[in-house]
Amino acid sequence: MLTIRRRHPIIRFGRQLFYQSARPIQKIYWYIFRPYRPGAKTFIFYQDKILLVRIGYAHKCWGLPGGGIERGEESDQAAVREAYEEAGVVITEPTFISERSYTNQYKKVTVFFYTATVMIDDLHIDGEEITDAGWFTLGALPSEIRPRLLEEITMYTNWKYD
Repeated sequence: MLTIRRRHPIIRFGRQLFYQSARPIQKIYWYIFRPYRPGAKTFIFYQDKILLVRIGYAHKCWGLPGGGIERGEESDQAAVREAYEEAGVVITEPTFISERSYTNQYKKVTVFFYTATVMIDDLHIDGEEITDAGWFTLGALPSEIRPRLLEEITMYTNWKYD
């Protein structure tokens, strides 16, 4: 079951204002300073289905739940936090799979990948940062997926069957 938790209108307005005005300044900063940004993503399974979320900004495509690692936080803690923040899913002790480094919008990015299994399929999203979430079989993914998602799934299947 999918539940949408709406944010307060003032918070929604502030987020919109940021993305329309401050985001271009942030991109200039990234271009000049090329910051390092670590992140974590998790392959979360319920029975034989994988959890994918659809973000409400940037590319608006389906992808794995995940995000940036906060200062002082370990990558596995970030994976647990992001799963809860983005989809309302509680995971414990995610299993490390791999890490990948690349450059994205002038930022140096390292993403740590984890996997976890849940026993309940309830999802809770905010309707803004995450506009949709769902459980999909690997053979029936939605049509609008992130460009890197297929590479990430291949990495997962290679890890699982090695």
